[in-house]
Amino acid sequence: MSFRRPHSFELITASLLLAAASILAETRSTGIFRHPIGPATAVISGIDTDEIEWGTPFQASALPNRLSFTGKTFSLPINQRRSIGTLTYQNGISELGSVIDCIETELTLAGTDSLTAQFILEIDTTSNDSDAEASSDSLRLLTPYSSTPLIRDTKAYGIRLFFGEVQGATFAETEQVILLENALTEIPLEAVVCESLPIPSTTTAFQFGAITGGDDLLVEGENTPTIKTGRPSGNQGSATEYEVISQKLSDVGTEIPFVVGTMRFHNGTVTTGTAAEATTLRFDLSQGIGSLAFPLRFTSTPNSRDAKASADIVELLDSSSSEIKFAGLPHVARLHFANPSPGGFTKVSTFSVQEGVTAEANLVLVISRFIAETPPLKLSISSIESSNILLSWPSIIGLTYQLESSKDMITFDPNGDSVEASNTATLIQRPRTLGSVFFRLRVDP
Repeated sequence: MSFRRPHSFELITASLLLAAASILAETRSTGIFRHPIGPATAVISGIDTDEIEWGTPFQASALPNRLSFTGKTFSLPINQRRSIGTLTYQNGISELGSVIDCIETELTLAGTDSLTAQFILEIDTTSNDSDAEASSDSLRLLTPYSSTPLIRDTKAYGIRLFFGEVQGATFAETEQVILLENALTEIPLEAVVCESLPIPSTTTAFQFGAITGGDDLLVEGENTPTIKTGRPSGNQGSATEYEVISQKLSDVGTEIPFVVGTMRFHNGTVTTGTAAEATTLRFDLSQGIGSLAFPLRFTSTPNSRDAKASADIVELLDSSSSEIKFAGLPHVARLHFANPSPGGFTKVSTFSVQEGVTAEANLVLVISRFIAETPPLKLSISSIESSNILLSWPSIIGLTYQLESSKDMITFDPNGDSVEASNTATLIQRPRTLGSVFFRLRVDP
């Protein structure tokens, strides 16, 4: 509580409302791990529970690899990051062929409304040696957005996960942490819920542009949705083809992933140095968002009798767009691959196809608001003039704040109109009155 006493007979007080308007109030989180991805030799136990172990210990005294989720009770205000539980990761020492690559985390948020959502974690296991830092493992949120919307009062809301501040990690950011060998690390799991804004109906139109390759590059169809590249090798060879099929979009919105198109990829057999190596995939989404561009890299592998080992790869070099404005607010668009047909394999940013095979995969897009670390609600009186008081608080651009006041700290009423923040600090003036006045601050949905 912050206050100043400008005169001996007058007390002006600012107080803080700790609970902002919540879309999920008094909610309990639980989580289980499902659907591991890895080699056929991977060893794992605990599937469909809140704790898994994997890998064959390198030696009898070695610690196992272990990941668990501990839930908690929380309230989740709109547009604000809040802790919803903790991941605990034990970086053990295991034989490389026995570890997994990815695991699906299924979270259930149960309260007044119940929501079950799936998120994929990538586990990158390194070779272990005497250097604990060089032997660090990586844990990454491959799909931080829930494809299942939360519906409240006819409105749809999307949920996004973040990693919180991690102690003891060699590197940590909102979607990836790097964890020391033999360390037990707690990783706070945070979430934000944002209203899904409707995107105008449209039909996507794709094109491959800025195609590059070696000196002997052969390509047909630049600046169209279909390209054919490479000189067929021998009598049985065929050119490699990439095509993106347009998608008619309706009833889609921000914050929730949706399919924008389908990539069809034929892995041909071509002469080395004649196939495209990189391009930019461009498409128009809608009048409200405009044109998006994502750089792609094509990687060809040596052909052999093992069709899977000879799979060629399309890789999204940067899956995030530059900042875009939608509904007057800053957003970012993120693209990934999903749901491959037989002969194809996807890993969020990559789409691989076996030699001689034609396969398809969905292109999935999510458009979400920039959400910064939410500053705490901290209302203060920074100065008092003869007839006015000046109130201020740290704010997030785009959020709407409502100041309330009370004479008795029991009944609070709105004090003036709500304020939409246009800066990282908000200041307002209010007339000075006699007697005690208590202020509190609320974040509106």
